[in-house]
Amino acid sequence: NGIHKKFPDISRPFMLYVFYFFLIIIFLFVTLKIIPDFFSDFPRYLKQIETETTRFLQNLSQKYNWVIDFDVTTLSSKKLFEESSRTVKGFMIIFKGLSKGFIFFIFAVVLNFLLFEGRDLIRISMTSKEGSLMAYLFNFISIKIKKFYFYFKKVMGGQVIISLINTLITAILVFSIELPHQITLISLVFLFGLLPVIGNLISNSILCITAFFAQGVFATVFFLILLIGIHKLEYFLNSKIIGTIVKLPMFITLMALLLGESFLGFPGIIIAIPVVLFIKSELEEISYN
Repeated sequence: NGIHKKFPDISRPFMLYVFYFFLIIIFLFVTLKIIPDFFSDFPRYLKQIETETTRFLQNLSQKYNWVIDFDVTTLSSKKLFEESSRTVKGFMIIFKGLSKGFIFFIFAVVLNFLLFEGRDLIRISMTSKEGSLMAYLFNFISIKIKKFYFYFKKVMGGQVIISLINTLITAILVFSIELPHQITLISLVFLFGLLPVIGNLISNSILCITAFFAQGVFATVFFLILLIGIHKLEYFLNSKIIGTIVKLPMFITLMALLLGESFLGFPGIIIAIPVVLFIKSELEEISYN
C-alpha cells in the first residue's frame, strides 16, 4: 500500500506478484545457503569458544600463578563445560522454535496472498446482510486490525530498516576484520536487530566475544566502540524512520518485551511494542466521565 501511494500508476496486483517473486528468491537463499551454513557453523563456533576459553585460562594461570592458583582440569571437573553444554541445548531449543516460526511465516505469506486475491469476496460474503451482527463484527474487527497494522507497520517496518542498516555496517566490519563464522554472525545480527531496545546489545555482545577469541583485545575494543556507535545511530534512525509515534518510558518498553516473551516467545518480543501502543490508543479513546 505504501509503495502504491508513491507509484499510483503501477497496479497493486503487479506490485504484489513482484514482491512475492523476490520473497521466494529470499526464501530459497535462506533455505539453501544461510540455514545450512548457520547450523554447520554453530557447533564449531561454540567448540572454538570452549577451546579458546580453556587456553586463555591456562595462559592466565601460568603467567600469574603467584596470584591466581587454579587448575583448568579442576574447573572441568566442577562441570563448568557441562553447564555450557546445557546453555547450548537451551540455544538449540530456541532455534527449533525459530524454525517452527519460520514455517508459520510461510503459511502466513500464503494466507496473505489468498486474502489479497479474495478480499472483495470476503467482504461481500461477511457484509451481505446489512445491519446484521455479522456485518457489524466484520466492520468492527476490520477497523481494529487496520489500527493495529498502523502501529505494527510504523514500529516493525522501521525496525527492519534499522536492522538492515545495522547488519550492512556489521557485515563490512566482519569481513574486513576476517572474523570466523561470518554467515552465522551476520544472520544473528539481523535476527536480533529486529528486537527493539535489546537487540543491538545482544548481537554486539556476541560480536565482542567472537572478536576477543578470534582476534584479541584490539578487535574487542573495536566492536565495543561499534556497540556504542550503532546504539547512538539507532536512536537517530528511530527518530527519523519511526518518528515520534513511540513515546514509551523505558520501564513500560522492557515490561512489554518481558510479557511478550512470556506469552508468545520470540514472536511476542516482536509484536510487544505495537500491542502496547494499540492498547494505549484504545484506552485513551474511552472516557469514564
